[in-house]
Amino acid sequence: MLTKELKDVLSKRLQKYNVESLLGFMELSSCQYNYSDLRGPLAMATFDGVFIDVDRIVKDKMLYFIILHETAHYKRMSKIGKTNVLSNLSLENFEEFSNHVIYEELLADRYGSIMFYQLNNEIYPENMTQQLNNDNKRLKYVNKTRGFFGVIQNSEEIYYNFTKLFIKNKNK
Repeated sequence: MLTKELKDVLSKRLQKYNVESLLGFMELSSCQYNYSDLRGPLAMATFDGVFIDVDRIVKDKMLYFIILHETAHYKRMSKIGKTNVLSNLSLENFEEFSNHVIYEELLADRYGSIMFYQLNNEIYPENMTQQLNNDNKRLKYVNKTRGFFGVIQNSEEIYYNFTKLFIKNKNK
């Protein structure tokens, strides 16, 4: 599901790429896409859909990729279900927790790269992904995960309250 405003913005911004295929992909998805103002992340996926801070994403190619990346997170969350997502975000061992988060990020980067290629017949550059196979970048990302380690506690209510902290405005 895609609002007219987000569709119009993406149509204008992503003209250098196969924007019609992306919009079709988004419209056929069961995901709700939100043109949002976010604190911190440029985009995020929750049980309620994908939130994209379009105005803060400067590079059009990256915007296209991020939409695909976050869609992967949303689809994965929908597939494994709330109970499993909450359980994985509530792991009590930090190493297991951070490994899980990185695994999910790597999956989303792979999905985004594959879909970018399928929709544009162009390889998305690996150096524009998070590059979490690189030990230094992985370690920096592991340190970022400390901020939400132990927060969720298998609680849907805590999860929703936590994700709301990042959303200044759900829809512009």
